[in-house]
Amino acid sequence: MFKTLKFITIFLCFSLWGIGIYGQEKAEKKRKKFIGFESGFEFMTSDVPDYTFIRGDIDYFGSGSATDYLDCLNREWYVGLKTEIRTKNDKFGLLTGFRYTRSNSYLSKSADSDYFYLLNTQDAQATEFLRIKLIDQYSDYIGIPVEIRYMPFRPRLFRLYVEIGAEFSYLINSDINVDFYNEAMEIYQDDVINKFTEPSTTYTSVYFAIGWNLNWKYKPVINLEAIIPSAFISDYSTGLINSIDGIGLQLNVQIPF
Repeated sequence: MFKTLKFITIFLCFSLWGIGIYGQEKAEKKRKKFIGFESGFEFMTSDVPDYTFIRGDIDYFGSGSATDYLDCLNREWYVGLKTEIRTKNDKFGLLTGFRYTRSNSYLSKSADSDYFYLLNTQDAQATEFLRIKLIDQYSDYIGIPVEIRYMPFRPRLFRLYVEIGAEFSYLINSDINVDFYNEAMEIYQDDVINKFTEPSTTYTSVYFAIGWNLNWKYKPVINLEAIIPSAFISDYSTGLINSIDGIGLQLNVQIPF
């Protein structure tokens, strides 16, 4: 009887051990899934539309281009939530989620001047110019990023990957502020704002990134990505300047589930 119980006990132990190993192998072969928080920023290369109502000097109004008198910049930062699901071989990942983006663009005087001139009104009796130091605009977007990640190397503490993605965004708010050379001119704020077009209600961009992740088994994964570059493929305009492409950094933290 004792020998029979001993045999049964040993058999059950080996059976449970075998089931455990099999279950662990099956679990490891399952697709990995993550949910995480992201944050990043980008600087865009941009150009100034040929505004005929902007010049550097009243005497030369009607000749030259606005680009001769203005500096411009567009930058943006964003935060969001993303999920990722990977293939069973852990080589490819598909990511998507929601992203809030704040875009900031501005037009300013060139480095060698204190202001630029903007033609406000012109008729047979009079011509009115305004002296302006800076026009800046903030636009808020809600978007959906879609990304494909490729990890050519085996999992380890530091793992290199490449990524291609696209973002589809919708404008939810926009605001323009004008900084006049003379504060008494602030009564013309609306007149200046109305000379510029509204930002696009939607825009689409594509981007390529190289990233590194720091990961521990069954613990959060930290990803750092260099975006090089991103490019707009739709008629995206901040309303002030034309953005072309950009570079940036992104940090995201993922939790397996």
